[in-house]
Parts: sequence; structure tokens; C-alpha cells
Amino acid sequence: MTPRELQQQLKALRKTHSPINPDVSFVAQSKKTLLARISSTKEHTAPAYSLGERLYIIGRMFISQKTACRVRAGSLMCMVIITTIAGWTVGVSASSQSMPGDVLYSVKLAAEKTQIMVASATGDKEAETQLHLESAKRRTAELHQMDKEPKKVKKVVARLKKSVASVGETFKELKEQDSEKAKYAAKEVTQKTENISNSLREVANEAAKGAVKIENTTEKKQEELVLTKEVVEIRHDIDMAELAAIAVLDSEDAKDIIEDKVEEMIEDAQEFTEALAAVTEQATSTPTIVVSSTVGITEEDVQTQETATTSTPSNGSTIEEESLQDTEQEEVVEHIDESIERMQEIAEEVQQLLEEGSIDEAIEKTKDVQEITQETDDRALEVQGQIIEEEQKEQREDAQEGESEPVAAQEGVEEVEQSQENTVDEQKVPDENQDREHSDTDPIEIEGDVEPVVEVVSLEPEREDI
Repeated sequence: MTPRELQQQLKALRKTHSPINPDVSFVAQSKKTLLARISSTKEHTAPAYSLGERLYIIGRMFISQKTACRVRAGSLMCMVIITTIAGWTVGVSASSQSMPGDVLYSVKLAAEKTQIMVASATGDKEAETQLHLESAKRRTAELHQMDKEPKKVKKVVARLKKSVASVGETFKELKEQDSEKAKYAAKEVTQKTENISNSLREVANEAAKGAVKIENTTEKKQEELVLTKEVVEIRHDIDMAELAAIAVLDSEDAKDIIEDKVEEMIEDAQEFTEALAAVTEQATSTPTIVVSSTVGITEEDVQTQETATTSTPSNGSTIEEESLQDTEQEEVVEHIDESIERMQEIAEEVQQLLEEGSIDEAIEKTKDVQEITQETDDRALEVQGQIIEEEQKEQREDAQEGESEPVAAQEGVEEVEQSQENTVDEQKVPDENQDREHSDTDPIEIEGDVEPVVEVVSLEPEREDI
């Protein structure tokens, strides 16, 4: 059957079966209802997406869901790291001015250690040397500004020693690793070590003044003396690190620095010797005044004690010991004067070597001057320590005498009171005898050989006659 024949048959079927054809009124009513519903329906506009949403939709078209989850986790981790670094940076910036004992001081130390560890891990010895120098500079400033509490000072000094030692080690490794970089860094190392040395000199001078102040206690003087010794030792170490950096410099630069360095060493030794002489003179000429309190003793007791107390001769052994100590101190001062003369002779030799262009030999001679300076400082501090020990010994002896004074005073008072009582008793006996001479009841003296008459008196009552 062809399509045309099929179409004709369908038309014939439509005409023969009328129920298939809808009613005209029904068609009109249905059309009207549909149009009413369409007119009452609101128009829905397409949603407006933001730029981020559009990028997200486009990304989802090209990126799988698994990859999107990984990207999201990585972005979150980056945000956490950035926030942590920002907070750490703010904390480090706030802790840069903190001092030992402050809350943020540990953050300051941790930041310094982190920077040094990073430089060491990367193998950058030049940066590591600079970081150690900055650390030593900060510790020196802290010593100059902080309260001189023994525990805090001890920790800061230990950190300063470690930083100074690390400067010498890292710079030595830098010279072995790259001589050109070492020569470039030597100028800055020399300048910074010079500044640190000057700051340490101020700290040492301040501590030395505190060790000789009369108003300070012996314990305080001893603490200041210990600080002076440690700071002087650290200064010698930083000066040796400076000489190691000078050896890498060019001849002209090294020549000027060495001349100034030797003159500065001699001036420091002379100032130290003058200060030592003043301290020694003060210790031998200034008497030690010890004030002790006697509880429970009145003014009369004190006067009685002064009357009853006799002066005791001084001990010959003590005088001999003091004379020996004075002799030792004078010998140390003479030895220091000889050392200064020797330093001046070496300085002339250094000047001659510099004129000849022998920089290495001049540096070795400068090290000799440095060693003599260190020996001079040690001997001077030793004498000052002996003076403080003598003062402590005198105070202990005076304290022991002060403890025994109340007992001796009480015993003296009792002896005086007893002697006064005996004197009063002796005065009473003649007075009583004198009173008896004028009394009617006194016995009558009988001259000659007359027997005394004894009258017996009966104590029984008389009986009456009945």
C-alpha cells in the first residue's frame, strides 16, 4: 500500500467516525481556558550570575570534581600559612624592643634563631655572619639598658658569648668557602665589631664604677666585679674577631684600622691602670665604718660600759697581713706599668711594619698587644677582687664583734653594779658602829678585874599563899 492510499483511507475513516472529531464549542472553550492560564502566568527571567559564579561554572566545565576538591584544600592551606606568617611578623615586630624578662622576649630570641637556622641551612655564610653580629649587638644593648639582676645578666652574657664565638667561626668558614665574599664582608664585619667593642667598653666601665661605689654593699660590688670580668673577656674575643676580619682587607684599609686599634688598646690600658690606682688608694686610705645596734641597753649602761671597757692592743699578725696585701697590690700596679711600656714598644714596631707594608706581621704584633691588654685587665681585676674580699672579711669580723658586744656590756654592767653594792655595804658598817656609841642600850665597859654579875630571871609566875 502506497502512502497516498493510506492517507485517503485515514480521511475516509475520519469522516465515517464522528466521535473522533471534537465538538466545535468544546474546542473554543478549551482554547479560551488555555489563553487565560497563559496570560496569568508570570514571566521568569534568567538568573544573573556574578563573575565568580560564571568562572566557577566555566571551571566546572573543564575541571573534574576531584581536581576541584584538591584545589580547594590547597587554597585553604595557603590561607592558613599566610595568616600564620602575618601573625608571626606582627609578633616579631612588636618584640623587637623587648628586654629580658618581658613577655615577648622569647619571641624575639625565637625569631633570631629561625633566621640563623635558615641562613645556615641554605649555606649562606655571609648572611649567617651578619646575623650573628646583629645578635651580639642586641645582647650588648640589652646589657647596657637592662636592670642588673644577676640571673638575667648571667643569661644575657652567656648568649652574648655564644654569638661572639659564632661570629669568628662563621667568618672563618666564609674565608675558606669564598675569599672574595669574605673580603667584601670584612669591611662591614670590622665596623660592626668595632661598634660592639665600644659598647662593651661602656658596659665594663659602668660595672667597674659600681664595683667601687662606697654606698654599694659588698655583695653588689662582687656582682658588678663578676660582670666586669665577663664583659672584658667578651670584648677581647670580639677584638680578636675584628683582627681576623682586618687580615682580609686591602693593605690601605687594614693599615689605618690597625693604627687606630693599637692606640685604642694602649689608651684603654692606661685608663684601666689609673682607675686601679684610685681604687687601691681609696681602699688603703678610707676607713670601714660599721654601724651595729645594741638592743636593751640604756644610756647609763653605755656610759658604764665605756668606763669599764679597756682598749686592747692590735694584733701584729693582722698588721703584717695587711702590709703584705698592700705590697702585692703595689707589685701588680708596677707590673701593669711595665706591661703598658711593653705595649708602647710593640706599637712602635707595628707602625714600622705598616710603613714597610708587612700587614700580616703587623696584625700578629697587634695580637700580642691584645694578649698583653688581656693580661693587664685580668691582673687589675684580680687586685680589685682582693680589695672587695678584704672588705667582706672586715665586715664579717665587725659583725662578730657586734654580736659579742651586748654580752660583754651586760657583764660589765653587772660587775659595776656588784662593786657599787659592795661599796654601799662597806659604808653602812662604820655608820652602824657610830650609832651604837650614842645608844643607851649599848653595853657598859668595865675596868679592872671585876667579875660580871649575872642576874637570873625566873620565867615562872609567882605563887600566892592561900
